[in-house]
Amino acid sequence: MKASVWRDQKPVAMLHNVDMIQLSQDMHKVLRMSPKSKKKKEVDSPRVISSYASNYNGVDRKDRDTSDWTVSVKSHRWYLRLYYWMIDAAIHSSYLLVVNIAKKRGETNPEHPWLKYSSRNGRMIFQLDLANSLMEKGLLMDCPDVANFKKPNLRPRYSRKKDYHPCECEQCFFCKYRISYGVQHKRSKAPRFRVPLPGQPTSPQVPPPPPSQHPKKRMEVARGYCAVCIEREKKKKENEGLKVKQIYKLPNCNAAKFGCPMCNNGKGVRICESCWKTYKHNL
Repeated sequence: MKASVWRDQKPVAMLHNVDMIQLSQDMHKVLRMSPKSKKKKEVDSPRVISSYASNYNGVDRKDRDTSDWTVSVKSHRWYLRLYYWMIDAAIHSSYLLVVNIAKKRGETNPEHPWLKYSSRNGRMIFQLDLANSLMEKGLLMDCPDVANFKKPNLRPRYSRKKDYHPCECEQCFFCKYRISYGVQHKRSKAPRFRVPLPGQPTSPQVPPPPPSQHPKKRMEVARGYCAVCIEREKKKKENEGLKVKQIYKLPNCNAAKFGCPMCNNGKGVRICESCWKTYKHNL
């Protein structure tokens, strides 16, 4: 290690292990403005000053990257700060290497899989792929036979003993090897139909759903009162000569959250169990 102090506008002190050259042998020059001649002239300078000036931006980029994508968690133990700092530095360095390799290989192979990491959201994609790869590697180290994950007794002791719930991301370990099954957490694939504004003709590109798409059993929709019971109550009050603005309570209808999700142009209609037997779908 060497300590160098050089006076620019202010004294600049550095502790370094590169450019270990004695001042008598260091013939490095830099340009600085002379207050007398008002022109730039060459002055003596340690070589490490120019090295730092040309490379310091990498430190700033690393600090910005790790602040945005850190893996650190809140803790009062000081040594964990060092541990997380080393992990963040390793991830940042590996990301830069992957991007540089992808750019060089992308010149000959435009469809290289690593080119996605140099896109706008490439940093986020890289960290997600890295996390999935590390988890997959750790699981295969503890249980090399993937078929054992389908048997609760043969799984690692920290693994879930019940059925796995799939996320259908096609990227994680459990979706990649088709281990998970059961409840699907993906968004509903039921088509959504645009309702035309008053006075506008119905677009031929937005047809109503065919009868075959309406379910035979009630499915879960938004919670509320049954639509058939509401219409029946409105007609009853209109026949009695009462003005109907909004119905807040229905005496013979419990709050329902099941019905037909395809009716009302894909918005869904709540139907109670008693009205479902005689309900005719609104096509």
